[in-house]
Amino acid sequence: LFTAANKMAQGSKRAPRSSNRSRNKDRTLPKTTPPPEDVESYSPNRANSWAIAFVLASIAFFTVSQFNNRYITLSNQTTGKYTLHYHNVNNRRLDENEDEDSEGDTTPTAPVPLEAAGLPKKGPVIAALVTNRQKDIDELQVALKSLAFLQGDDPEYPAPVLVFNEGDLSEEQTQSLVDSTTRPMAFPLVDFTIFPPGFDPNGDTSNSTGVKKFRVKDRSEWGYYQMIRFWITGIWKHPALEPYSTVMRIDSDSCFKEPNLFLPKFKNPNLVYYSQYVGFEDGKNFTIGLLDFAKQFMRKQNKVAANPMLWQFIETTFVSEETLPLFQTNFEVSKKEWMQQPEVMAWHDALTEEEPFGIFRYRWGDAVTRFLTAAMFATNEMIMTSHPDGYGHKERCQKEDVMAALATLAQA
Repeated sequence: LFTAANKMAQGSKRAPRSSNRSRNKDRTLPKTTPPPEDVESYSPNRANSWAIAFVLASIAFFTVSQFNNRYITLSNQTTGKYTLHYHNVNNRRLDENEDEDSEGDTTPTAPVPLEAAGLPKKGPVIAALVTNRQKDIDELQVALKSLAFLQGDDPEYPAPVLVFNEGDLSEEQTQSLVDSTTRPMAFPLVDFTIFPPGFDPNGDTSNSTGVKKFRVKDRSEWGYYQMIRFWITGIWKHPALEPYSTVMRIDSDSCFKEPNLFLPKFKNPNLVYYSQYVGFEDGKNFTIGLLDFAKQFMRKQNKVAANPMLWQFIETTFVSEETLPLFQTNFEVSKKEWMQQPEVMAWHDALTEEEPFGIFRYRWGDAVTRFLTAAMFATNEMIMTSHPDGYGHKERCQKEDVMAALATLAQA
C-alpha cells in the first residue's frame, strides 16, 4: 500500500525499499516525499494524489502497527534499540487489563515495552520455544498454568515469560498463551530458515554422514536441528535476553505439579547452571565424534576441564558404555553471564556454526552437549544436578493431572 501511495504521489519515482528483510526487525515504513515548495507546480491533480496517498498510508500504517505492536518483535532502525512489547503487565491478564472510554466501550490495553511496564531488569526470565502446531500450543498452555507452583519470584514482579517462535502463531494461539498465565509475556522471533555459512541443507543428507536424519512428525525437515541450535547458541545471542540475568528454560511439554521454593531463581547465588542428570544418551549414533571433537577444541584453546571429576565421568562413560552422559535440558536454569563468556560462546559456535556442523550432520543434542559444557567451564560448586521439586515432563504432564494439582494448590 505504501508503494502504491508513493507511486501515486511521486509519479514514476519509485519508493525506497528497505534492505532489511529479517522478520526480527521492525517493518519500518518508507517515508513519502513532501509536497514541493513551488506552489505553482503543485497541481490539483497532484494534490489529489497526495490526499489518496495519505489515506492509503494511514490504512497501511494502522494495519502493520496493530499487528507489530501486539505480536511482533520490534527493532528501531534509527536508534538500533531492540524492543519487545509485553502482555500481562502489572501482573494482570490481558483480558482483565482494560481501559473504558466515556461511552462505556472497553478495549484491551495494548502490550507495552519493558520500560513502560515498570518491570525490573537483571532478574530471572522464563523461556520457551514453540511451533505453531496446535498440539504444542495446547501443551504450552498447561505448562504456563503450572508456573503458579513457582515460589521463588519477587511477589511484586513475577519473572516474565519469553515465548520464542517463528512468527507464524495465529492471533488466537497467541492470545490463548497470554491468557494461560498472569506473568508478563512477550513473543520474540527466531528465523529457522537461515543456516550457518558453509552448511548446505540441500546437500547435506544422511547418506553423506551415515547418520539417519531425525524427523519429528508435522515439523519441517530441519526444524528439530534448528531447535537444538537455538538452545545451544541462538538464545544467548538473542537481544530479547538483554534485560535479564538468569534464564529458566521449559519445553512446551513441561509442567510443575508441586510447589518449588526457589525457582525461577537459583537456589544458591554461586550457581551458574542447574539441570538434572538423567543418565546416558540412548541414541549412541547421536554421539559420534562428539567427545573427540570436544577434546580437540580444548587442545586448540589450550584449556583443561574446569571440572576434572565430571570430565573423568564423561570419559569413563564413553569407554564403558560407548555413549555420553546428559542433562534433562527440557528444564534448565542458566546464568546468562556464564553462557555469554567468550570461551563458552566459542565452544557453542564450534558446535553449531562451524565445521563439521555436528548439530546438523550428527544430531549432537543440546542435552549431551550441555553436560560437556558444564564439565569444561564450570567447577563443581557452580552446578546443581538434582531433580527440581515438582517438575514433570511429557507423560507426567497430563492436563487433567496438572489442573487437579492446581485446584489443590488454590485450596491450600
